[in-house]
Amino acid sequence: MTGENTPGAGCTPSGTSMLISNAGKGIKQVISNIDHNVIMPAIERLYQDNLRYSDDPDLIGDVNIVAKGANSLVIKEAEAVRRNEFLQVVLNSPVAQQIVGMDGAAELLRDQARHLSGNVDRIVPDRQQISTIQQQQNMISELQGQLQGIMGAMQGQPQAPGMTQGPAPKNMLPDGSQVGGREGNTMSPRPNGV
Repeated sequence: MTGENTPGAGCTPSGTSMLISNAGKGIKQVISNIDHNVIMPAIERLYQDNLRYSDDPDLIGDVNIVAKGANSLVIKEAEAVRRNEFLQVVLNSPVAQQIVGMDGAAELLRDQARHLSGNVDRIVPDRQQISTIQQQQNMISELQGQLQGIMGAMQGQPQAPGMTQGPAPKNMLPDGSQVGGREGNTMSPRPNGV
């Protein structure tokens, strides 16, 4: 936190979060003191004053004043840490990605982006755009599957005569027949045909 390399826990995101949390304990204590010594007595006096002098019959009842300023900070911080850890689990695990799906992952990213000071809609696409992207990916995968099926069928079929995949072997003719017999003679046939 001082600009130097922080050894140990400061190297990881959760460790840094713990260090920041410990650094904020003094501020949380101040907020807690303000809650208990300023806000709670002021609201209790206001409530008692309304009970005594107000003509509104709905204000009658038992009320217990509880100020939660410091507690809400602690709860929000803990939720942010848990939300970040869950997002990391989803993004790093292929099984979790399949379970949550693209919509769930986008919702988690959208929730994280809301806590930043940027425009969420520019960072993470909305549900309609995600469904369009998924449909396009499904069409592409179907076409790839069909193409692989066609290519496999073409490789499995015997080839037409005269079509070879490379140069003909030395003992084979270009049409695939064996070299030999009269066709294999390298000398011209006899003029009398015998």
